[in-house]
Amino acid sequence: MTTTSRKNRKNLSTSLIFDFGSREATKITSRKSMKFKLTGKCLFYTLIVLSLYSIWVWYWIAGIEIYPIPAYSRRVQHRNEILEPQRKAWALAREKVAKSRKSYDDMEQEIAQEE
Repeated sequence: MTTTSRKNRKNLSTSLIFDFGSREATKITSRKSMKFKLTGKCLFYTLIVLSLYSIWVWYWIAGIEIYPIPAYSRRVQHRNEILEPQRKAWALAREKVAKSRKSYDDMEQEIAQEE
């Protein structure tokens, strides 16, 4: 038999049984092997990308900043330099509020003791 039905062309083993050695069978075989090679390459590159990403994640967990673009890290550093005085101002404001609360609590205690 030299011809195969469409149903048999989809299945490699059935196609090889009917058309062993014919041109059509070799086409199907080469197509199947090409898909396998492509899948192998994709898996290989996927593993490389995932391993690089996992290294970056471990560095991030450790607190070491790795930025692939130097301009981005400079921008982050610049932003931190701008925010530093604001952080100090907020810390001073929190201290003042805490002191005023303490003094208010002390005043309440003194009033309670006098009564």
